[in-house]
Amino acid sequence: MLLDCFSIPCVMLLSFFFLRSKYHLQQYIGVLLCLSGVILLVLSDYLLYRRNDQDSTSSPNPLLGDLLCLLAASLYSMSNVCEEISVKKFNRVEFLALIGLFGSLIDIAQWSILDRSELSSFKWEWKVLALMAGYSLCMFGVY
Repeated sequence: MLLDCFSIPCVMLLSFFFLRSKYHLQQYIGVLLCLSGVILLVLSDYLLYRRNDQDSTSSPNPLLGDLLCLLAASLYSMSNVCEEISVKKFNRVEFLALIGLFGSLIDIAQWSILDRSELSSFKWEWKVLALMAGYSLCMFGVY
């Protein structure tokens, strides 16, 4: 929940060092709010885990989940900063075209390897294909 907000401070920190970005006081206050929320969430998970209250958590190791989420948010922020550097150095249209091309190729490879059994038993009807096409168009509009 709040752990994905950890990417905002990471992006600001990486942008400060690699892109020489300048920030205002309001942005630093926002980062402090994000970090305080993350600290409170991790602390609450730690206290619940230490108390070993089985009714309050469904995860056997919430601290590991929190740390993995923080790692994922850090890697996501690194990706965002690298994308910004690439867009500033190269052509935007070329960058977006290559992201779409390689993203599609990687997605098709993962889909064919990991979901092979589901693909063979899937019913390819026109209604399902229309829904998938509509979803793809909506995602295209979002990104």
